[in-house]
Amino acid sequence: MTIQKEVFLVFILMFLIIVSVFFLVFLSSRRSGALQNVNSKRAIFFFIAFGTVSLVLGISLPKSPYFLYAKEAPAQRIFVVARQFSFTLSKSPINSADDLGKSAGSEFKLPKDEIIEFNVSSLDVNHGFSLYKDGVLLAQVQAMPGYVNRLRWKFSESGNYDILCLEYCGIAHGGMSAKITVE
Repeated sequence: MTIQKEVFLVFILMFLIIVSVFFLVFLSSRRSGALQNVNSKRAIFFFIAFGTVSLVLGISLPKSPYFLYAKEAPAQRIFVVARQFSFTLSKSPINSADDLGKSAGSEFKLPKDEIIEFNVSSLDVNHGFSLYKDGVLLAQVQAMPGYVNRLRWKFSESGNYDILCLEYCGIAHGGMSAKITVE
């Protein structure tokens, strides 16, 4: 189980605990008279709100890019290291400044309709790694120092894709970009 799934499960558990506490407080506060009418209206509102949130999460979470290709093996792994103010992409792990220097400035061509796993990290501060096609954000993940985030994506269209930083990282943040060509 990945750390992202563990965090998600902890979030769901905490959400259920909070909902249970609110429900127990509601049940313990039931009294006869004028308050009973207010409590029944609160109960109706609470259950409608809970049902709406559950419905939205149930529909949207399975369509998240993080679950789309989770069970499929990637055809390639691309190692991405962000640093102020550039991205370095490589087909082999980047473990040192020498590895970084060898990979800097290389053009990337990726196959169409294959799952690509991006292993994204940072050397200095938090950055954002985001994939864009024609100005439309397709997927994104954080690039953090000392941690590798994985993002799997299947490019369904040929063409040029932009990689932009979505986390303000300093004065030249706006110019922090890279390109990928999909054939």
